[in-house]
Amino acid sequence: EGTASEEVRALDLTIPKTREVGGSWMVTAAFEHRWRHFKGQSFLVTSRKEDYVCKKGDKDALLQKAEFYTRQLPFFLQPKKCELILSSMTYFNYEKDSLISGEATVENLGTGGRRTAILIDEASKMPNAKKIFTSTRDVTRCRMFVSSPNGREGLGAPVFH
Repeated sequence: EGTASEEVRALDLTIPKTREVGGSWMVTAAFEHRWRHFKGQSFLVTSRKEDYVCKKGDKDALLQKAEFYTRQLPFFLQPKKCELILSSMTYFNYEKDSLISGEATVENLGTGGRRTAILIDEASKMPNAKKIFTSTRDVTRCRMFVSSPNGREGLGAPVFH
């Protein structure tokens, strides 16, 4: 039986995905929408490697997906002042004082702050899933675990070894 830190709470969401379904794209679009329209939003997106979070010119990188959505909108719907800062893996909307930031899936992921929601991409493939699951528990009321299956285990949720 799992401990309280290992239990999935009511606002945690597991999204199993297959290739070409766009699970990460959909969550990123939801984050970008709230980032663009609501004040004081603070989202965290994370994946196994920093390059999967924010690599210049790579639309598969999570923060690049958010910026791509914004740039596809008609000019009058785009925020007046926003900026993707690759060096700090942060996408700012200065007009709404909102941000989407990124981190690689390190053991103490998200520690030291509060977030509107967290996207944990490819959760079933994280070698340190238990520690990440625990470290993000009190950071937000909404964690979204998006992952393709990983063998017999891991249908999108963190796999505890």
